[in-house]
Amino acid sequence: MIIVGGCSFTDKNMPKSAVPNPMDFKMWPELLSEKLNIEVINTAKCGSGNERIYHSVMNEIFKHDEKKIDRVIIAWSEWTRQDFMVGDTWKSIVPKIKDMKDEHTKTKVYDYAKLNQWYNECFNNDYPNIENVIRKNLHFFYSLYAVCKQKNIELRMFQMISSVNNYYQSEIEMDVLKSKTDHELIKNNITLELNDKIFWGWPCLRSLGGIELIRHLEKKDQYIRINHIDAHPNDLGQKYIMEFVLNEIY
Repeated sequence: MIIVGGCSFTDKNMPKSAVPNPMDFKMWPELLSEKLNIEVINTAKCGSGNERIYHSVMNEIFKHDEKKIDRVIIAWSEWTRQDFMVGDTWKSIVPKIKDMKDEHTKTKVYDYAKLNQWYNECFNNDYPNIENVIRKNLHFFYSLYAVCKQKNIELRMFQMISSVNNYYQSEIEMDVLKSKTDHELIKNNITLELNDKIFWGWPCLRSLGGIELIRHLEKKDQYIRINHIDAHPNDLGQKYIMEFVLNEIY
């Protein structure tokens, strides 16, 4: 048995919500299941942040006898997403991307002002600063590693998409965000506890020598989008992801 966690790049139901039209193809966990002839429990959900991924996987680990779990594989999402347990389900806040100014603009930016407005209305406070975002996610990574180690479960982790996206509008603000992110990772002791054997591509950020899976595949021309509107990998892209996970991470 393999337990998998992730966001829309891993969710088996993602093709049904493809833009502009629903599609039908298998995602990399299901392809991996067929390749290895082993059961896969895919907990991934579109829009998930890492808190939701962490708790969904943790629930499955404690539901099953660890002797029956061959692997836990986590494809982490954006660290800046915020997850909330509402009733019996999860709600995820994903920073909204502003409309592109014109067709020649390649980089979209997040609407940080609207995020802050929502946080102020709900909590009378600002959106969490990047230092706290980094610390929280490091706790998820190490906690899951510690649990799996204690239960003698093989854990494989990697960063599927960009960990910290630029949700500011000015270049100066973006540079400050990147600098604070790098600084927090460098000074945090957990960063040294993790390594490439535990977490492929660690420490994820290219500025610190890490990388996320999609960027790695992009360099090899193996990140194949559904179309110019929908950036999720298509059926061929999912096969490339599965092959890489099988050969380099599994």
